[in-house]
Amino acid sequence: MNALAIQAVGALTPVGENARATVAGLYMDLRTLRDLAVKRADGQPMTGAATPIGDALVGGKRLFELASYAFHDATREVPDGAEIGLAVCAPSPDDEPDFPGEFPALCARLASETSLNVVARASRIFPSGRGAIFEALAFAQSALRAQAAPAMCVLGVDSLVAKPRLQKLVNDGTAGKEGFVPGEAAAALLLAEKPAVDSLAILAGFGTADEPSLGASPAGPNLGKGLGAAIERAALDAKLPRVPIGFVVHDLPASPAACAELAWAKGCSVLSVPSELRVLSPADSVGEAGAAMGALALLALAFLADKGVVAGPGLCLLSTEGARRGAAILLPSPYRKPSGS
Repeated sequence: MNALAIQAVGALTPVGENARATVAGLYMDLRTLRDLAVKRADGQPMTGAATPIGDALVGGKRLFELASYAFHDATREVPDGAEIGLAVCAPSPDDEPDFPGEFPALCARLASETSLNVVARASRIFPSGRGAIFEALAFAQSALRAQAAPAMCVLGVDSLVAKPRLQKLVNDGTAGKEGFVPGEAAAALLLAEKPAVDSLAILAGFGTADEPSLGASPAGPNLGKGLGAAIERAALDAKLPRVPIGFVVHDLPASPAACAELAWAKGCSVLSVPSELRVLSPADSVGEAGAAMGALALLALAFLADKGVVAGPGLCLLSTEGARRGAAILLPSPYRKPSGS
């Protein structure tokens, strides 16, 4: 993909009511858990990470509210009347059957609330869960190159804490897996085709691959080969033969298997990894938030790059519920002043 500029970010998560507070919470490993309105198989209440929007909203109404907060936050500096495209990463119809059909209403609400022109030809929903971030980024780049809109908002939104969705997870056994904490989030990235003086970071390279151990029969060990191949393709896309990584953010779930996969991936041959590498896992703070996780990971890395926390290239690792894996390389904006200047 051609490099894209990340102009602004927005969020609503259990640890912050905007992007700034969210990234601060993630960076400090903040976690806020509470009892939810669903009981585990043993009769004890499920605990999870919820935003402060209350328990009354469920389904599409809850996703609308989450998305609205993040969109407002990401577009607060965009002038009234400006055109903007929207690519939404959403849960699958199996999880939220009515939400894809409500996409036109979501676009209308966001346009009305912000006085922006959400361009229909540059707007689409991708109801495919965690993997939606891959489709949304590709769509955003195509829309920008075709000049369908001067800016694109990639917005991920999902909630696993509301009663209907969480009860389903308890019933199918997902909620009982080691490390699983239900959460919710909305995260938005405002993208442009070229950097400007106020760009946060540059999305310089992107790559995807499949993890061969997943879905294989007989199953083999997950040695992070999918993530490794995605990193190599991202480095090639960014025209970086060797990537001196200073910071990693990933959207993998908080599970032993994911930790092992990440450990193998950090040994990828194109990476130059310092002895003390900071790795940030949003799931540790916000729980599992499905379709929002990829956008949230990219948001965190872009924000930290803008603040000078990320020295040089930063690496964002992305996953799906299946075998697909992705890697994005973010570079500091060429206009960002060095710290202390």
